[in-house]
Amino acid sequence: MKTEDIAYVLRDNFHAIRFFEHVRLALHFWDDLHDADKPITKAQIHDAMWSCLVELPSNPFYQKHFQSLQATLHNAIANWIAANIFEQTDDEKKLSTAYIIRSDYANLLIQCAYLTGGRDWMWKVTPLIRHAWTSEDFVTYKRNLGIERARNDKTSVLKSWYEQETDEYLKHGLFCFNAAMLGQDDKSHVEKIYELAQIPKGAVIVDMGAGAGGLITLMREIDETIKGYGVTNVNRQFEIMSKGGKVEPVLCDYHDVPIAPESADVVVFNESIGYGNLKILLKEAWRLLKKGGVTVIKDGEAETMRFSDIWQYITYANGDIERAAESLGFSVEMSQAVDYNQDRFAAFLQSSKLMNDRYGEYKAPHDAICKLWKLRKV
Repeated sequence: MKTEDIAYVLRDNFHAIRFFEHVRLALHFWDDLHDADKPITKAQIHDAMWSCLVELPSNPFYQKHFQSLQATLHNAIANWIAANIFEQTDDEKKLSTAYIIRSDYANLLIQCAYLTGGRDWMWKVTPLIRHAWTSEDFVTYKRNLGIERARNDKTSVLKSWYEQETDEYLKHGLFCFNAAMLGQDDKSHVEKIYELAQIPKGAVIVDMGAGAGGLITLMREIDETIKGYGVTNVNRQFEIMSKGGKVEPVLCDYHDVPIAPESADVVVFNESIGYGNLKILLKEAWRLLKKGGVTVIKDGEAETMRFSDIWQYITYANGDIERAAESLGFSVEMSQAVDYNQDRFAAFLQSSKLMNDRYGEYKAPHDAICKLWKLRKV
């Protein structure tokens, strides 16, 4: 729910708004700690602890209405814990219950509306609160829950696989680890991305999910003044980029990159954004970009969002990336289908015993297209 909507619901009561925002921050932080599905920064830890230990105890609205607010908060936390337990099962009834009660702290906002505006005001705004609170239907909720389960189960296995597969790609002549090629070889493929994205001369580029650094290395053949960071969480890829001298390697989770804010002209996701959380990755790109900088995404798009259990990769549906980008403040300058072929990648999987044994024959989604997005930080 947007801040301005919360202000409306709470009738612009400053202390009530501050109380609810601090509780929401603390509960989201608790949820992230529990799920362990995204990196948590030191700044987030400091913010959550400050909210819990300083802001909330001294909030006049909380102090005045402590008894009723505390009881509502107790129930919300108990329901959230129950929802997490239910989400570990495949029981349809328990999952449907979890879907309803997992964000029960909406009741806290309803109670705050009552305390700031009385019974009739609470009745008026409760439908607004309930509608805003439900961001996904039950089918989407179950699908996303399945994606997170599969990803969490296989992440450590896949990372160890990538350590081995890096040299396999290079041995077979693949410097860019892409399935969809915009050219016949690595060089023409990167030239096409460079041309379509209109990479500025002398740009500082952060390649999120850089593989062995092929993209930036080949872009520097077009413009030697480019400076590039190659972000990877794979030790072998970091080692190769360190020896190559063309790319400054960064070994980390690319949801939380140790590069200074507003230091990049371009952030690139070249068939990598589907390995992470879309909104968190776009937020990180926003943090890294200078004002006026661009995020360039080259990836597949399908009629409906889908998850590959084999590759642990999300292919987003039409409009998903645009909506996520615009919600964060990006201006979508390009969302364009591009010609591509997958023959090289399919041949690689066929000729490599290691890859063939692991993944078998490569089959792209029948309705997938390849697109290039250009998102400007304005």
